[in-house]
Amino acid sequence: MEQVSVKGGLAELQRSPTPSRAKILAVDDQPARLLSYEAILGDLAVEVVRALSGREALAQLLKHDFAAILLDVSMPEMDGFELARVIRAHPRLERTPIVFITGVHVSDLDQLKGYEAGAIDYISIPVVPEILRSKVAILVELYQRRRELQAVNEALQQARSQLESEQTQAPVQRAARMRAVFEHPALFTLILEAERDAAGNIIDWVYRDANANALALTGATRESLLGRRVSETVPDRAQRLSAVCRSVLSQGEPTIYESSLEGHEFSITVYPIAADAVVSTALDITERKRAEMALRQSEERFRELANSIDQFAWTCDSAGRVSWYNQRWYDYTGTTSQEMLGEGWKSVHHPAHVDRVVEHLERCLAAGKEWEDTYPLRGRDGRYRWFLSRAVPIRDEHGRVQRWFGTNTDVTDSRQLQLALEQADRRKNEFLAMLAHELRNPLTPICNAAAALLQLIPPDASQQRLLAGMVRRQGSQLARLIDDLLDVARITQGRIDLKIERVSILSCIEAAIEMVEPLVREKQHQLIVTQSLKPLHVSGDRVRLVQCVANLLINAAKYTNPEGEIRVRHYEEASQAVIEVTDTGVGISAELLPQIFDLFVQGDQALDRSQGGLGVGLAICKQLIEMHQGSIEARSEGVGHGATFVVRLPLARAAREPSPGTDDSGGCARRVLVVDDNRDAADSLAVLLRLEGHEAAVAYSGESALEVLAHADPDFVLLDIGLPGMDGYEVGRRMRSAGARACIIALTGYGQQEDRQRSADAGFAAHLVKPVDIDVLKALLSAG
Repeated sequence: MEQVSVKGGLAELQRSPTPSRAKILAVDDQPARLLSYEAILGDLAVEVVRALSGREALAQLLKHDFAAILLDVSMPEMDGFELARVIRAHPRLERTPIVFITGVHVSDLDQLKGYEAGAIDYISIPVVPEILRSKVAILVELYQRRRELQAVNEALQQARSQLESEQTQAPVQRAARMRAVFEHPALFTLILEAERDAAGNIIDWVYRDANANALALTGATRESLLGRRVSETVPDRAQRLSAVCRSVLSQGEPTIYESSLEGHEFSITVYPIAADAVVSTALDITERKRAEMALRQSEERFRELANSIDQFAWTCDSAGRVSWYNQRWYDYTGTTSQEMLGEGWKSVHHPAHVDRVVEHLERCLAAGKEWEDTYPLRGRDGRYRWFLSRAVPIRDEHGRVQRWFGTNTDVTDSRQLQLALEQADRRKNEFLAMLAHELRNPLTPICNAAAALLQLIPPDASQQRLLAGMVRRQGSQLARLIDDLLDVARITQGRIDLKIERVSILSCIEAAIEMVEPLVREKQHQLIVTQSLKPLHVSGDRVRLVQCVANLLINAAKYTNPEGEIRVRHYEEASQAVIEVTDTGVGISAELLPQIFDLFVQGDQALDRSQGGLGVGLAICKQLIEMHQGSIEARSEGVGHGATFVVRLPLARAAREPSPGTDDSGGCARRVLVVDDNRDAADSLAVLLRLEGHEAAVAYSGESALEVLAHADPDFVLLDIGLPGMDGYEVGRRMRSAGARACIIALTGYGQQEDRQRSADAGFAAHLVKPVDIDVLKALLSAG
């Protein structure tokens, strides 16, 4: 704000001290509502003065000048309409903006009554904080602009008085000062003089002076404008302007109004300077109007968007105090804005979660970080639903958090679906384990019998050996498929434990080739192995690494036509051991290549499923290799061009090779007791042991096994865990209680890690999974 002073005969502009904060008068007979208005307007540079009645409000109005009045309609003694009329009747207060705030008088008739009483706006309860703040901000801006204009007008009036008083002494200086004020850089100023007829009636207005801003706006020169009538220059505005000027002259008081010209918005002040002359000053408020319009449009868009989305939406200040909710929040919770004031939102949170939610929220607020949490909220029906809640900070140009915007998304259905999927997955894994157990029971005697037959059939009985070998190979294939199914369950649950040791890559390849040799020989493939120039070792689980290489070889054999070629080579590259398996088979299409390691994906999707398998081998291989901190990739130039699988594993640190030892496993005969309620499985395994030169006895129940143990002294007991009645764990406990010296080995169809751990905890010396690997059993008997 600027005012003019006279010193040394020259006009100077002196800046006045910064004005005090604008005051807002809030009138309501409910103290809580007054406090809420004060909290909502806390971010604005305003001072909220409270009044609990019309009398208190009038007392404050007589003492202070207010930028706006927030007035409740329903009050005892003197209601809002009556108070507004009293305020408007006072000359000093007739232009003070009045905004009615009410929750009851909201009809069109009520609003019309409020506007007739002098209100400029009407806000319904519950109050939307952003709307109230924006409206008050605009009124404060208008008030400050009005004060600036008033100050300018007062300065002009003062200058005029000073100039008139000094006219006889310093006419030149007086004119200069007047011109300095007249040429105010922010104002468009005109001086108009009344033109009267013979009867003394004003018939028009004539331009007597105009500052540079006004001339530039009209596009006229001083010579072409001065002396002309208003009706000639702006005929479309002449009637209104003439009426305003006549009113100012007759009342002797300034008038302020708004008008548009040349695409600009102006706040115009007209005041008298002589008996027949007025000054019209205009302040360009175009940018402010645009800002007000943009703010209104932004508020409308925000409200429409916030009320149309499926989520709950809310805002809070930098300290976390919620200031607004969208309508969906109230529809769901059945609460009101008054109930949600302060920490009212806690009332709809589940008691078991609210402390945790608040603690997490406070940490994010303090750090200025995005917040996310999931918790239940109570609906109006009393039932809780789960919501995923997020809040992001909204910062100013300096990066300071001004407020937060948050949403709550209903995730009850997806959460229930997730729980159902997890339960179904558990049931699937349990089913796979049970299926494997049930499949191994009939598979065990088949494999045992096939192995025994191969030893009994003479070398020259080629057909019989062919059939027995076929049975053994297919039984081994079925056992491998069962193991793959169980490995899928173990890997997806993260339940595979690796037994890490220093492993030779060449030994893994050789063991894998031995496993797949029957399949390679059957399809007459040419298998070419290229060894590294130096031994390569990795830190890993030898059994699992052999399984991986075997899966790659089996995959190559399945998808390579008879008499095709399979190449295996290993080498060192960038401190890694690399294993490559390349075939001349059907290849992999470009569409399938990115999915080749996914579960249940196969290259051949024909209905006849001529290649067999479950489509899990490569997926298992990838998971196991990654558990060894390695990687695997597939390459193919397309269908018909074969495929290459490349495995990379970190090399182990160099270590001295152990000194070669002697194999003292010998062919020592053992006394073995086989206990299994599956008679075929027990009998076939006993026959196989006898063919190996051991003494074998059979028991088909736990009770009979204890009876055999009472008059026999076996070296080993192969004990089925799943015996009916008295299970294997109980039988083993009783055998040890009876002082048996035999090495008790668990024999079962369950081969998961927890099954092995349970048998070890129960005191079993080893854990064999049906069908029994004869080589493993022979090694156990020899080592015992």
